[in-house]
Amino acid sequence: MSAKKLGDFITLQRGTTYKSQLLGQSGAVLIGLASIHREGGFRDDKLETYGGECPEKISLRAGDLYVSLKDITHDGHLLGAVSRIPEKIKLGRLTQDTVKLVFLKNEFPRNYIYWLLRTPQCRNYCRSFQTGTTNLGLAREDFLSFPVPPLTDFASSIVGCLEAIEKKIENLRRQNETLEAIAQTLFKHWFIDFEFPNADGKPYKSSGGAMVRSELGEIPEGWRVGKLKDISDITSSKRIFSAEYVEAGIPFYRSKEIIELHARQNVTTELYISFDKFNEIKSKFEVPKTEEILLTSVGTIGIPYLVRKNDEFYFKDGNLTWIKNFRNGFSGIVIYYWLKSDSTQNKIKQNTIGSTQKALTIQALGNISIFIPDLKMLSEYTKFIEILNSKIENNIYQIQTLTKTRDTLLPKLMSGQIRVKE
Repeated sequence: MSAKKLGDFITLQRGTTYKSQLLGQSGAVLIGLASIHREGGFRDDKLETYGGECPEKISLRAGDLYVSLKDITHDGHLLGAVSRIPEKIKLGRLTQDTVKLVFLKNEFPRNYIYWLLRTPQCRNYCRSFQTGTTNLGLAREDFLSFPVPPLTDFASSIVGCLEAIEKKIENLRRQNETLEAIAQTLFKHWFIDFEFPNADGKPYKSSGGAMVRSELGEIPEGWRVGKLKDISDITSSKRIFSAEYVEAGIPFYRSKEIIELHARQNVTTELYISFDKFNEIKSKFEVPKTEEILLTSVGTIGIPYLVRKNDEFYFKDGNLTWIKNFRNGFSGIVIYYWLKSDSTQNKIKQNTIGSTQKALTIQALGNISIFIPDLKMLSEYTKFIEILNSKIENNIYQIQTLTKTRDTLLPKLMSGQIRVKE
């Protein structure tokens, strides 16, 4: 049986522009480029609601598929990238940057089409038809010409596996979101509200614990106020130049990959340095180690990444600041949650410079004030938080393993069935 084309049973409905003054108001969730991960999949860390009209033809509901026919990142990773509305989104509204897949016939299950569009064969096909230089585009007719192989029993079983893997990955991500929320709440309770357990196991401040004055207000007796540079070293790592990029080797990450990692707990890169260059960096400049922190410091500022034990990559500096060599009883995991706290994020914003391109200097970061508690209390908090962190790390390892399995299965949906333009 010859393959059909997407256009034989699908048409595309494009979204429309919207009024920026209605952003953030109660209404549908805007579904644009920011809601699609590189190479496909739903992204929910940059969603905004919209208080304006949402006509039915540009509405999206759970299970609906949509794609991007443009890419402003210049690398083509969003061209033809497909996403699927999850159950938690009750109503979405297409923007002018995305198009909805409208099924004219029920010849193929939607989950088959979803995974087919996420195969590397389809991704390469879409990039091969890209147009433009500054803003890349993919013509509708080229996208709709993508061939769809018959749904065999073998392909159907792969789709079933892919669905199960995606569900498991999403469950693990939700678990980690809950665990991080617990850790953040615990940090606030102990370090901001000063309600850590006293000798009797009761909340310190509300149980009448002794407080003393400081330049930042009252703090528990035995605590003091210091600066981040007092309890850690702050620097940048060895810069990697484009001339040093290779096709395969040690993957390295920039600021935008850190942002992706913060959102997904797993991300891939196509940037590599040679093993020789990596070993040179290790011997002369060091590389980030377990429980050290990378912080975005240019553009999107203040997103921390805690280097974990299973990380196997190098970070390019540029827009990243490296926090390491913790002292006075502090560890990377404690500083990580300190950086994520609302009070620290506000201090970071207050210390940024620049108007067009905002930045946070190493000096400004180092001078941000931090409460330094007594060692016993700090040790107790660290014990609690390391238990949670161990579970988070285990979940991340499972996500990485499942992602590799998914990426191994995806090409098999079309493997040996049909040839597409590379």
